[in-house]
Amino acid sequence: MGGANIIGSAPVVGAVLSLALVGGCGESARDSAGTAAAAREGAAEEDFRWKAVQAYIDMDDVWHASERSARGEHPDITLAVAGAKEILAAADHPKRIDAAAFLAEHPNGMYETADEDMAQGREILQAEIGADWSVVDAYQVRRESWDEAREALAEAELEDDERRQRKHALGPSPRPTRANAAAMAILAEDGHAARRDAAAHLALNSRTTAEALAGAEALLAGFPDFDQWPAVLAAVNRSAFGDSEEVDQLLDDVAARSELSNIKATARYYRASRLAEAVNHADPAERDALRQQALALTTGLSAGLEEVDFEEGGRLVDGTFADAEADLVFRINHATAGGTLPEASGATLDGSEESLAAYAGKVVLIDFWATWCGPCVAALPKLRELHEKTPADRFAVLGVSVDEELETVTEFQEEEPMPWSHWHVGPKAALLTAWGVRGYPTYILVGGDGVILARTHALDDSLIALIEGETGKPALAAT
Repeated sequence: MGGANIIGSAPVVGAVLSLALVGGCGESARDSAGTAAAAREGAAEEDFRWKAVQAYIDMDDVWHASERSARGEHPDITLAVAGAKEILAAADHPKRIDAAAFLAEHPNGMYETADEDMAQGREILQAEIGADWSVVDAYQVRRESWDEAREALAEAELEDDERRQRKHALGPSPRPTRANAAAMAILAEDGHAARRDAAAHLALNSRTTAEALAGAEALLAGFPDFDQWPAVLAAVNRSAFGDSEEVDQLLDDVAARSELSNIKATARYYRASRLAEAVNHADPAERDALRQQALALTTGLSAGLEEVDFEEGGRLVDGTFADAEADLVFRINHATAGGTLPEASGATLDGSEESLAAYAGKVVLIDFWATWCGPCVAALPKLRELHEKTPADRFAVLGVSVDEELETVTEFQEEEPMPWSHWHVGPKAALLTAWGVRGYPTYILVGGDGVILARTHALDDSLIALIEGETGKPALAAT
């Protein structure tokens, strides 16, 4: 998106939108209005800065609530970000907190400087809201009410159309952005009465690794006997989707310092699972050493806890510590780069059962995807070209849909051709648990001998080059 230059040229939004308002007025009109008109123009300019933000929020909400076939292009965020940043430049603007919350929440992945703008939004939001526990408490009440309503909706016996309508009416879960800012401000104050609760809130509810770590580290330093450590460790691990030395260090610290064997073992589990993920991104020469480190941490972690339930707080483990250990050993050996893919089967879109054995001898790109996953859909043109130009006798694509409903997939493919084999497994399939699939898209490239050549979340040039090398023919035109 080409928003960076516009965003950096203040005061663009106020000027552009004010001109739209008064474009028919001549010099004489401005002269007759005098000082009062200038004041009104300034007020209108500030008002339209926020209107640019609110217009984007409204369009974004409509876009996400619409059926995919009716969506069209996603709304352009450029003017909204520019408006929010101009508002933040005015220390006394009445929409300052709203503008900071917008920047903290919306730009993620939308343009080159999005991370910096989101960090600025969180910093200003923290300063503006301050160490106010009531903001956190109000969020928790709203979230509990929303969770109860969502659970009741899930359990209700409804027709699919009515369920979708009620789900739409309920809306998305409340955002914790302002509550997180208040909690961070509380942690910045030594001796605050709500420090423990603020730390717990951040550790369990944050969408950013920095905030989740701040909460977990405060708990470890001041409240090591906190009774929800398994949930904290799961949440912090989820917050860091990729490499994070800080998260690794926290897990090591908890494993070393906790006096409870189940907490030590839980920290070891997540540390080992992160090492297993690191195998997929390492140079082939380094993979085996990382794999052995992961296996060393995993093997024996359930000693003395074999029959104790593993409190994972997610969907990667369903059972005891012994189950968690066995599942992770399996995943390290059979679902990471350099490992040997296990046999598996799934239901095709026509309801028949298909086995991976049907692809024996071919290079296979397994694509775990969903219709609601933006990056999955964005990759489809490249995936179609890859499928078309790579020899069918040497290469195959296998799509594995995690959509809730089969009908969603088949209707989607009426407008988005995906002319390769597909399985529909749903969002809670045992296959996802066994292979540790927790983000979409997930691509697993398998050689003709069953060895996993790569596991990644992007259909990038390096993966394309690997496919070309394995199949012996360029797959895509130069880009």
